[in-house]
Amino acid sequence: MDSVASKDAFLETHFEAVLVFLSVLVASVGAFPTLTTASYLPRVRSWKWYFVMLVQSGLGLGVATTWSLHFIGMRAATLIGPSSDSSPGKLSFDVSLTILSAFFVWISSTIALHVLHNNDKWKCCSLGGPLLATFWLALGIGGMHYLGLAAERVGS
Repeated sequence: MDSVASKDAFLETHFEAVLVFLSVLVASVGAFPTLTTASYLPRVRSWKWYFVMLVQSGLGLGVATTWSLHFIGMRAATLIGPSSDSSPGKLSFDVSLTILSAFFVWISSTIALHVLHNNDKWKCCSLGGPLLATFWLALGIGGMHYLGLAAERVGS
């Protein structure tokens, strides 16, 4: 049996341009110190300082750029119902799932940077390290995205 969606079943989405711009700006500004710190990882000789810089770089890449871009962008969204008398609904987020989404992308970004830094250990092919790092970063972004969607609450 085919189901046909009524045009009344859809919500119209509007974004506040200032918050969208702010999300891109925050991610862009956060990317510079993150990538600068990560570029020094090959020069660190002490395992302790390597770990500190790796965790800091993962936090910057995962939370200060990726997560903040997504979260601020989602805060910019307003949903409007199909009828003309519908009031706009602002999105709110469950705090525990939102924090979990940030933690998830932080850990996966840290692993991705570690894999990328140790590229010479992936002898299977010349792109082994970058491909594996890409996998970890994509896993983190996907997990963060779906945890963020699970955290969404629509209210007026």
